[in-house]
Amino acid sequence: MTDKKRSIIDLLQRMSPFHRKKVSLINDLSKMDNALLVERIRHMTHHLDLIIKFEWRENKGQDLRERLESFLQEYTTRGLPKDATIEWSNVILKKYYLWYSQKKPQISKSIISRHEDFWRLILQRRSIRKWTSKEITPDLIDKMIMAATWAPSSCNRQAWKFTIVSKDKRHILQHRVLEAAPVVILISVDERPYFFHEKHAPALDVGFAAQNLLLAATSLGIGSCPVYFAYPYIQRAKKLLGIESYRKIYLAVALGYSAENPDRPARPYTDTVIHKA
Repeated sequence: MTDKKRSIIDLLQRMSPFHRKKVSLINDLSKMDNALLVERIRHMTHHLDLIIKFEWRENKGQDLRERLESFLQEYTTRGLPKDATIEWSNVILKKYYLWYSQKKPQISKSIISRHEDFWRLILQRRSIRKWTSKEITPDLIDKMIMAATWAPSSCNRQAWKFTIVSKDKRHILQHRVLEAAPVVILISVDERPYFFHEKHAPALDVGFAAQNLLLAATSLGIGSCPVYFAYPYIQRAKKLLGIESYRKIYLAVALGYSAENPDRPARPYTDTVIHKA
């Protein structure tokens, strides 16, 4: 038995009954709702994609490939429509079969171009709390959320959801800035797919997505303000907001055309925050 397998078995033996139940939930097809089924397909596809980037080994990834195919079959059996995740999974499966037959890494080569305007965008972003009455059109809201969905996430889970809160429900938020903002988006996460050693991963995934959203807003000339929102009272209000009970709200983002031009806040000199180990 390898050291890696021994350490995994040791972790499983030390798991609490709660975490054992959670592992059972995310591996038992009969207990999965559609959202969790798609997440598991995405998670397994991510790991299969990692395997094919390295040197071929006998039987490497075969168990994972079989499980992924069974989950995809379940997706089809349920009569669910094809979406981007399913298309991506099928692409990676084809690459896996190529990898296994050709016995060489399957790597798509691309060139990352330079974007000098990015630095200007970073420096221009501010937290805005005063807005004009000008409305943000739905297509721009869609663009900002689309940017958020391109953020990285733990094992490519993409477990977030973006809830646009209407004006007549803002009072539920009990927050002066959010009640006044032209647009408010709540970012929540389905925490069920995360393993017990990923305690902080959901919050990190929200942070990555939020940063994309904030920078996209700045690029569109829209002011934004992130507001930490993982409070107990807002979790209890999820039903009123139409958010699933298994999701946790982490962050609110207020959006609108800016009516203020805040001074550039101080930032530490780079050499004071760098530690060389």
